[in-house]
Amino acid sequence: MAVLAIRIYPDPVLRVKCREITNIDGRVRKLAADMVETMHAAPGIGLAAPQVGVEERLPVVDLSVGEDPSQVHILPGFSPMIASTEAEAKRMSQEVNELSDVEVGRKRLSGRFGGHDFSHLPLDRPLTSADFPDPATVQAARSRTEVILGFVKREQPTLKSIFWSWIGMKFRSFRS
Repeated sequence: MAVLAIRIYPDPVLRVKCREITNIDGRVRKLAADMVETMHAAPGIGLAAPQVGVEERLPVVDLSVGEDPSQVHILPGFSPMIASTEAEAKRMSQEVNELSDVEVGRKRLSGRFGGHDFSHLPLDRPLTSADFPDPATVQAARSRTEVILGFVKREQPTLKSIFWSWIGMKFRSFRS
């Protein structure tokens, strides 16, 4: 087994639609074993194949964080969307797909800033508060604009990373 390099955003492999695994062979078993070792070394409780540069649907999960080998789950071909109901999971999946479209992300950001036009901003340039209108002049929920501006001041994210953080927030809001 080997500890693999973990890819981080904005690595392009993280945006690729992955192939389904149709044959569990020695290569897939070795990949899964390496992924489990990588996950434990990180440390973490879950890892997907694209995070180690492999364009296949292969997540591994260990809720015991390496303490109980019976809790390691290898789920070839599985792309989970966890929610209270099937309808909610479908809705969440649709939202994730929509948020991965940068124009939808720009529209949502524009809506949070009272219709401000963000189309001139490049997707991969770090943002500053100068890229946003003054919250006092925005006809929208001031608390949202202030939260986003605080995030921009602290982290200097790109537009892409803001869109991906919204996807993460949606997932966190459904976890117990």
